[in-house]
Amino acid sequence: MKNIPKISFREDLKKTGFECLKLAELTSRNKPKDHHPYQPHKIDFFAILVITEGTAKHTVDFKQYTLKRNECLIISQSQVHYFDSKSKYKGHLLLFTADFLIAHLPHPVYFKIVNLFNYHISNPQYKLDKTIIKDINSLVNDFFQQSNYFKINIVAALLSIVLLKLTALNLTMSGFNNHSSLSVFEKFKDLVEQEYAISRNATYFAQKLHISYKHLNEICKAICNKSAKEFIDNFVILEIKRMLSATTISVKEIGFEAGFNEPTNFLKYFKNITGQTPLEFKQNLEEVRHLP
Repeated sequence: MKNIPKISFREDLKKTGFECLKLAELTSRNKPKDHHPYQPHKIDFFAILVITEGTAKHTVDFKQYTLKRNECLIISQSQVHYFDSKSKYKGHLLLFTADFLIAHLPHPVYFKIVNLFNYHISNPQYKLDKTIIKDINSLVNDFFQQSNYFKINIVAALLSIVLLKLTALNLTMSGFNNHSSLSVFEKFKDLVEQEYAISRNATYFAQKLHISYKHLNEICKAICNKSAKEFIDNFVILEIKRMLSATTISVKEIGFEAGFNEPTNFLKYFKNITGQTPLEFKQNLEEVRHLP
């Protein structure tokens, strides 16, 4: 199985760090030359998929989302995604780099919106109200208008407004605003990322954070509506899926890489959570790659 391609921002636009695509372009003769939009690919920048007409199915990190008119989907750095060839829709794809945000957004704004792209705790899908739709339309129109000296500054200002409004929506949807608990959760997430191959036990991470297992569970449930153990398992399974999809090493080796000393334990763990074996997952992904 071929590795999933990692897509970088367009070389000729890296200095600017922003691009807007009409979704129709992705299915036309002008579709990207470095990857197939209907096949899994990983991006090293941020994207907002906006649907203006029809219904779109879109897969991000192996989970399928259904978006209707005036809805959007946040796709972050390192996430694997692909479009559905059977969906009929129109819309826009806003693409931008971390450097673009840092260069054009005031620090207080940047630090308010940064968690919008933390896919472990944020909602990726949003129903857009009239004000956000108006802001996005203005952004798109300004981007496609004839170039002027302040064009990119205007686009950045409009993008910051859109991102702030989406961040407010995210906080409303989650109903969470305890900053001290969010700080603990961020440390927990970082620890899991660094040490999931050492332990998948929630008590292990609670001890490393010098808090009780109960407190860690309460924080996880408040922030991501999952227990600490569920968060760890979801994180580990996603990392395994990424390894299965992006490497040519054997399933057995991937199990060892993820911290499983016994292949049977690895197979059992993966199937209990996903309902399929690692090999079945790879085969299903390969079928997607051969879609037209």
